[in-house]
Amino acid sequence: MKCLLAFALALLLPVLSTSTSTSARDVDVDAVAAASLAWDQAYAAGDASKLAGLYDDEAVSMPPGMSSLPTKSAIAADFAAFFASNRATRRTLDADRRVTGEFAIERARYEATISPKDGAAAIKEAGKHIVVYRRQTDGSWKVFWGIWNSDQ
Repeated sequence: MKCLLAFALALLLPVLSTSTSTSARDVDVDAVAAASLAWDQAYAAGDASKLAGLYDDEAVSMPPGMSSLPTKSAIAADFAAFFASNRATRRTLDADRRVTGEFAIERARYEATISPKDGAAAIKEAGKHIVVYRRQTDGSWKVFWGIWNSDQ
């Protein structure tokens, strides 16, 4: 009987630990999805300060057509300059998110509309991005690396 119980436990233990692990992973994926949505919302609000707060202290942003922004303060300054001249919205679509340890990766498409404040015609953009998030000591997720480009 003890052998049968030991055998049954040996078979069930990997299944039980996988389901617990998967559940924790699902929670992390949901938290990364929430961080991504918070980014889109802060962007639509034109809130450069709030956007910068969604970045890790060691973040690097790699915008198309320009040099990397290697510090959180450079990222914040870039957002401030952008929102001084523009209003914008952005939606993350079809995201594939993977979490491993302290990092998460989001590969997704996006749609954005940029409306210059000077009255020029709005620009509609569709593209794709890769965002690497880093888990913070409080359990939240912040952008660690980001790179994107337009499909046009």
